[in-house]
Amino acid sequence: MPDLSNSSLWYPICNETLNKTGEDRIQPFSFPVLFSNRFLKIYATTTDTTLRYGGSISLMIGSINSPTPIYSTKRNLILNQWKLIDLILIEQAVSSQFYLIYSVPWWFVDVHLQVYQYQETL
Repeated sequence: MPDLSNSSLWYPICNETLNKTGEDRIQPFSFPVLFSNRFLKIYATTTDTTLRYGGSISLMIGSINSPTPIYSTKRNLILNQWKLIDLILIEQAVSSQFYLIYSVPWWFVDVHLQVYQYQETL
Protein backbone atom coordinates (compact mmCIF):
# COMPACT_ATOMS: atom_id res chain seq x y z
CA MET A 1 0.00 0.00 0.00
CA PRO A 2 1.43 3.43 -0.90
CA ASP A 3 2.33 5.86 1.86
CA LEU A 4 0.12 8.80 0.86
CA SER A 5 1.10 10.71 4.00
CA ASN A 6 4.70 11.15 2.82
CA SER A 7 4.76 14.72 1.46
CA SER A 8 8.08 14.19 -0.34
CA LEU A 9 6.37 11.74 -2.73
CA TRP A 10 3.83 14.29 -4.03
CA TYR A 11 4.89 16.33 -7.07
CA PRO A 12 3.14 19.44 -8.37
CA ILE A 13 1.55 19.22 -11.81
CA CYS A 14 -0.44 22.47 -11.61
CA ASN A 15 -0.06 25.63 -9.54
CA GLU A 16 -2.33 28.21 -11.15
CA THR A 17 -3.87 31.51 -10.05
CA LEU A 18 -6.77 32.87 -12.10
CA ASN A 19 -8.47 36.26 -11.83
CA LYS A 20 -11.72 37.60 -13.21
CA THR A 21 -11.25 40.31 -15.82
CA GLY A 22 -13.96 42.92 -16.25
CA GLU A 23 -17.45 41.43 -16.51
CA ASP A 24 -16.26 38.06 -17.82
CA ARG A 25 -16.28 35.06 -15.53
CA ILE A 26 -13.17 32.96 -14.99
CA GLN A 27 -13.23 30.44 -17.80
CA PRO A 28 -12.66 26.72 -17.23
CA PHE A 29 -9.08 25.78 -17.99
CA SER A 30 -7.45 22.49 -18.88
CA PHE A 31 -3.99 21.05 -18.51
CA PRO A 32 -2.44 17.71 -19.51
CA VAL A 33 -1.60 15.02 -16.98
CA LEU A 34 0.97 12.30 -17.47
CA PHE A 35 -0.72 9.24 -16.01
CA SER A 36 2.17 7.78 -14.05
CA ASN A 37 0.29 7.01 -10.84
CA ARG A 38 -3.35 6.70 -9.91
CA PHE A 39 -3.42 9.23 -7.03
CA LEU A 40 -4.00 12.98 -7.37
CA LYS A 41 -4.62 15.54 -4.65
CA ILE A 42 -6.23 18.87 -5.38
CA TYR A 43 -6.55 22.09 -3.38
CA ALA A 44 -8.49 25.23 -4.34
CA THR A 45 -8.67 28.53 -2.49
CA THR A 46 -10.00 32.05 -3.08
CA THR A 47 -9.74 35.39 -1.29
CA ASP A 48 -13.46 35.35 -0.40
CA THR A 49 -13.45 33.49 2.92
CA THR A 50 -17.25 33.15 3.03
CA LEU A 51 -17.35 30.62 0.18
CA ARG A 52 -17.22 26.81 0.54
CA TYR A 53 -17.86 25.34 -2.92
CA GLY A 54 -14.66 25.32 -4.95
CA GLY A 55 -15.88 24.31 -8.39
CA SER A 56 -15.32 20.98 -10.07
CA ILE A 57 -12.47 19.07 -11.61
CA SER A 58 -13.03 16.66 -14.49
CA LEU A 59 -10.59 14.04 -15.67
CA MET A 60 -10.80 13.51 -19.42
CA ILE A 61 -9.34 10.63 -21.39
CA GLY A 62 -8.00 11.43 -24.83
CA SER A 63 -6.07 14.24 -26.47
CA ILE A 64 -6.51 17.75 -25.08
CA ASN A 65 -7.04 18.90 -28.70
CA SER A 66 -9.68 16.26 -29.48
CA PRO A 67 -13.18 17.61 -30.11
CA THR A 68 -14.75 14.50 -28.54
CA PRO A 69 -12.75 13.21 -25.57
CA ILE A 70 -13.99 10.28 -23.55
CA TYR A 71 -15.35 11.63 -20.25
CA SER A 72 -14.12 9.74 -17.24
CA THR A 73 -14.92 11.37 -13.90
CA LYS A 74 -15.96 14.66 -12.32
CA ARG A 75 -15.45 15.66 -8.68
CA ASN A 76 -16.66 18.69 -6.73
CA LEU A 77 -14.13 20.58 -4.65
CA ILE A 78 -14.53 22.18 -1.22
CA LEU A 79 -12.40 25.29 -0.78
CA ASN A 80 -9.41 25.06 1.56
CA GLN A 81 -9.63 21.26 1.81
CA TRP A 82 -7.50 18.69 0.03
CA LYS A 83 -9.41 16.37 -2.30
CA LEU A 84 -7.80 12.97 -2.89
CA ILE A 85 -8.73 11.31 -6.15
CA ASP A 86 -8.01 7.63 -6.75
CA LEU A 87 -8.00 6.84 -10.46
CA ILE A 88 -7.92 3.06 -10.06
CA LEU A 89 -10.82 2.58 -12.48
CA ILE A 90 -8.85 4.04 -15.37
CA GLU A 91 -5.45 2.76 -14.32
CA GLN A 92 -5.51 0.16 -17.08
CA ALA A 93 -7.12 2.35 -19.74
CA VAL A 94 -5.71 1.94 -23.23
CA SER A 95 -5.12 5.66 -23.75
CA SER A 96 -2.10 7.32 -22.20
CA GLN A 97 -3.43 10.81 -22.89
CA PHE A 98 -5.27 12.44 -20.00
CA TYR A 99 -6.09 15.98 -19.01
CA LEU A 100 -7.93 17.79 -16.27
CA ILE A 101 -10.50 20.55 -16.67
CA TYR A 102 -11.10 22.86 -13.73
CA SER A 103 -14.51 24.56 -13.85
CA VAL A 104 -14.59 27.69 -11.72
CA PRO A 105 -17.88 28.90 -10.16
CA TRP A 106 -19.16 31.94 -12.06
CA TRP A 107 -19.21 34.15 -8.94
CA PHE A 108 -15.48 33.78 -8.20
CA VAL A 109 -13.30 36.85 -8.74
CA ASP A 110 -10.10 34.86 -8.17
CA VAL A 111 -8.99 31.32 -7.47
CA HIS A 112 -5.77 29.46 -6.80
CA LEU A 113 -5.56 25.78 -7.78
CA GLN A 114 -2.88 23.28 -6.80
CA VAL A 115 -2.74 19.74 -8.16
CA TYR A 116 -0.21 17.15 -7.07
CA GLN A 117 0.44 13.64 -8.34
CA TYR A 118 1.77 10.86 -6.14
CA GLN A 119 5.06 9.38 -7.33
CA GLU A 120 6.22 6.41 -5.32
CA THR A 121 9.91 5.69 -5.74
CA LEU A 122 11.04 2.11 -6.00
